[in-house]
Amino acid sequence: MFTQKFLCIASRFPASVSQRVISCSAANFAKRTGITYVQNYDEFKKICTDNEATVIADFFATWCKPCKELGRRFDLVMEKYEDKVCLAKVDVDKVEEVLPEYDIQATPTVIAIKNGKEVGRFTGLKESAVLEKFINDHMN
Repeated sequence: MFTQKFLCIASRFPASVSQRVISCSAANFAKRTGITYVQNYDEFKKICTDNEATVIADFFATWCKPCKELGRRFDLVMEKYEDKVCLAKVDVDKVEEVLPEYDIQATPTVIAIKNGKEVGRFTGLKESAVLEKFINDHMN
């Protein structure tokens, strides 16, 4: 869906400009290490159990405005922590199987996971400083 919207917007520009916009965006997206968009339950479990670093699981919905804003804030904060923690973005509408296991009642919900076990959580939109404190409090 993001690609469709992006391409729709990009198609309004001349070809030379569209090409640069698409190339720059793809390059910037590829630079964001430490962020994984979870595709299914098995992938989420593997990330949580196989990762030596703390996993910060961001349970979000694409239609949720606070989730979108929290996602933007995480993008900025993760530039500082990308080598220290793993941010697992979990779309609650696509990976529903994990919701009961972690008692996800609302979005956004963020959970810190170490060695497969929950060690911290918050629900709702938080300021960037609160995100940084949450990450610092739960890093290895």
